[in-house]
Amino acid sequence: MVFQMKSPASVQQRALQLQKRIYESLKKEAEILLGKTPASIREYDRENASDFRLKTSLQARSNSFTKKELIETVQKTDVTFIADFHTFDQAQRTALRIIREAVQEPQNCKWMIGLELVPSQFQDALDAYQTDKIELQEFHQAISYTEDWGFPWKNYEPIFDWAKENKVRLIGLNRPKILFPTPENKELHDRDQWAAGIMTDLILNERKKCNPIKMLILYGELHVGTKHLPHQLHKISQGLISWTTIHQNQDRLYWQLAKQNLERQTEVIQLKKNVFCVFSSTPWAKLQSLVNWVDGESSQAFSNAGETEPSIDYLSMIQTYGNWIAEFLTLPPPPYEALSIFSIQNTKWIATQMKSELFTKKEIFLIDFHIQNNQRLLIPRVNVAYLGSPSQNGAAELAAIHLLRSQNPSDILYQKGSEDFHRRVLEATFGFFGSLLIQPKRKCDLPQDHLWRIKKLSNREQRGFRFELAARKIAIGILKKNPYPGLDLKTITSKSQLAPASMMGARFLGQILATGMHQMLLTDQLNPSWIRKVFLTPPDSSPNFFEDRYQMLLQIPILKLIWTSPSKFDRF
Repeated sequence: MVFQMKSPASVQQRALQLQKRIYESLKKEAEILLGKTPASIREYDRENASDFRLKTSLQARSNSFTKKELIETVQKTDVTFIADFHTFDQAQRTALRIIREAVQEPQNCKWMIGLELVPSQFQDALDAYQTDKIELQEFHQAISYTEDWGFPWKNYEPIFDWAKENKVRLIGLNRPKILFPTPENKELHDRDQWAAGIMTDLILNERKKCNPIKMLILYGELHVGTKHLPHQLHKISQGLISWTTIHQNQDRLYWQLAKQNLERQTEVIQLKKNVFCVFSSTPWAKLQSLVNWVDGESSQAFSNAGETEPSIDYLSMIQTYGNWIAEFLTLPPPPYEALSIFSIQNTKWIATQMKSELFTKKEIFLIDFHIQNNQRLLIPRVNVAYLGSPSQNGAAELAAIHLLRSQNPSDILYQKGSEDFHRRVLEATFGFFGSLLIQPKRKCDLPQDHLWRIKKLSNREQRGFRFELAARKIAIGILKKNPYPGLDLKTITSKSQLAPASMMGARFLGQILATGMHQMLLTDQLNPSWIRKVFLTPPDSSPNFFEDRYQMLLQIPILKLIWTSPSKFDRF
């Protein structure tokens, strides 16, 4: 069987062209929503651009760093600046990973985390919240979080929780606007100077007492450029404090790497002696988060419904993603008119549907399992895409599954028997694969991660959801063709009590297979016509149609690829 791409443009080039279009489309949308950027910010951005020059493939390869090397650099540095794109949860998650891995026992110094989101005059309130002397609501009121910051708290909350649990003090660094009003053309530089002054005072004063301090600073991505915060810190401390800057998912760099076909394998790159960039996501994912936030804020401002969360048009997002995936695979776009989108914040519809005769008791149980455990699910019988906690990745995944179902119409949610298990694996594979076309940096648990988690769960570590241990064992057992006791294919597809584990096991297996398939596609070892044949051929009367398609998937050299892939913990 031949899988090699034969068209003049490689699959990787076609994917890159599609991604560039996504980026440009979102960039225009963001510009329309936000209006013209003030001259002071444009100039500030131009100053920042000096950090992002990467001209040759040789330079990109030679400057590539591992995650471990970056963490070691952080641990040797007095102050590490981590770029924050405020609307993008991946930026805050990556920051937390860096913080968590840098602050390790045994410690020969005290660590602190500096935050832009808290003005320095509210340090007492920040200390009180960290020591549980005031509740979250009181803390937010004290610092006027919604009015003066306004970016999603859920993005930052894990950092606050980690700092509380590990007794790492949080420091407010932002310049108090109300106390020190500044002309617009000077505000950004004055804020840098103010924050650098606080860091200098803290570190040098503690040094005099023989108490070494290291700080990890989460600040807006323009602020952490060499000519901004780092320059002010060097100037004010008279060079007595060492610093490192870690940019994240920088647009200019990503596209330079993409031209050299290095964007997928590059996780960390060194730009200067003490300037790095981490790539944990894509430029268009950042822009999508900004557009969602601005759209959500606008919807909330004009809403009389009393919503506590901004409203985002996820149906429009699913339609956009679905159309892009269809275009890549040269398929007609699916219809969306009848599709409804629901999330964890509006599940009342399910109560009504449960009372109808549309679903069996088992199906009701399985739908409820997904809702209770925050798992996304397409329910074609009522044309519902349930997103759980909404996300770009979840929207892209359900968009792909909706495309698959529109090509091969079916309202089956779950059936007993191995044939339906293989159908669910294929559906999960195609769904995750579709999301990888939109977000190629997306990660999932690979075999080594599942084995590690199985060991932890077997030692009574708290599970993430019901049936987690069984679901992971199902996925790995089938992948190894050596099932765990009591979790062979015949048993898991015949016992009703194992239906949730079977569904989640199929999803885990599909994610693994999709990751390998995506890597093969972008190295021209597969082509879209083969994908259409395996996943989008209408089922015939064969009793083993889906199993045969699953076996076609395993005929490509995918298993070796995924078993040798590194753990997701080795990456950002």
